[in-house]
Amino acid sequence: MSLNDLESHVLAYYLVSQADELNIAGRFFPRNAIIDSVEDKMKIATRKFGRKVGAAARPGATQFVDRLIADGGFSTKEDKFGGVMHQFQTDRYRELVVDIKAADPVVGKVPEAGDPYWETTFAELVA
Repeated sequence: MSLNDLESHVLAYYLVSQADELNIAGRFFPRNAIIDSVEDKMKIATRKFGRKVGAAARPGATQFVDRLIADGGFSTKEDKFGGVMHQFQTDRYRELVVDIKAADPVVGKVPEAGDPYWETTFAELVA
């Protein structure tokens, strides 16, 4: 999935501001419930930049969670009804966040949440 500029900046801001703090309880969840949770956290992280910024969180949350699932940040099992469930893997998640941040081109330009770059860029992207 390819993110547009606004979506990629929302994901990058979440990565530098709150991604390190993510901790989802030890039970198994369906993929969409995890995406919903991460999307909500992204909206909260970016709410100071306005509603239009937060509204762009879903695609980045989906990309982020799909990467975590694919690379072991969540374990995967089939339930007895044929559905697929995922469980948060704290240590692997921490390793992946470091890798994802290092590979993100926006994070590479502005690695801190307090930088004025974010406010200026979000204002331009939603104008």
